Amino acid sequence: MLSALPHECMQVRTMLLFQKAVSEGGRSMVYECAKLVDKMTDCERAGDHKGAKEVRSDASDGLWPLMASHGLSWPLMASNGL
Repeated sequence: MLSALPHECMQVRTMLLFQKAVSEGGRSMVYECAKLVDKMTDCERAGDHKGAKEVRSDASDGLWPLMASHGLSWPLMASNGL
């Protein structure tokens, strides 16, 4: 019978916790982007083009470039455990 050594179990546990953290962080970023899109849509429907422009400006300053540059690398990062 083969059994895993304690340090191997800890390495697997660490890898799984890392994958969970990466996936939850990525999901959180997607939800934030969706929330901003909803805000922009609500402002535009209400005729508040200035409010929509402010939301768009806030999103384009930080969140959307981060999603565009790192969003595709998260699955690789999670699967490689890096």
